[in-house]
Amino acid sequence: MTSKRILLLLLSAKLILTPLAGFAGSYEARCSDKRDCVIKILGDRLIVDGKTVPVDAVTSWAKGGPGSQSNALLGTGATILVGLPGLLAFGLRSFKSTFSIAYYTPEGEIAELAFAFDNGDSSRFFETEIQAATGLPIGKVKREAKDFKWKRGDY
Repeated sequence: MTSKRILLLLLSAKLILTPLAGFAGSYEARCSDKRDCVIKILGDRLIVDGKTVPVDAVTSWAKGGPGSQSNALLGTGATILVGLPGLLAFGLRSFKSTFSIAYYTPEGEIAELAFAFDNGDSSRFFETEIQAATGLPIGKVKREAKDFKWKRGDY
C-alpha cells in the first residue's frame, strides 16, 4: 500500500469511529426517593432523573453498597419447608450498589446526586463510563471543578 492509501484509510477509520464516542450510556436505576429513574452519560454531561450536570463540574464520585449477596433467610426458610432441595435457595443472589456524585452548582455550592443499581452489569458499566467521562478514578477529588463556569446550555 502506498502512504496515500494508508493515510486515506486512517482518516476514514477516524471519521467512522469518532461518532461512537459520543453515544450515550443509559441506565435504569433507583433514585434517592426510592423510585425508578434514568441515568445518562452524554459525553460532556450527566443526566440523572432529568437533572443535567456537566462532567467538568463533577468534583468526585463514590460507589458503595453490599454488592452481590445471598439471602440467608430465604435459604433457611426453603430448607425448612422443602428439605434438602431447599438448599438451592441459598444460591439465589441479589445485587445492590449505590453511587453518589458530588458536583458544583452554578452558584458555586456543592450538591450531590445519589442513586442505586439493582443490576450488577449496569453498575459495572456505569462505573467504567463515569470514570472515563469525568477522568476521575473512584474516590479522587477534582479540585479544578470548583472553577468550572456553567453556560446557559449546561442547564
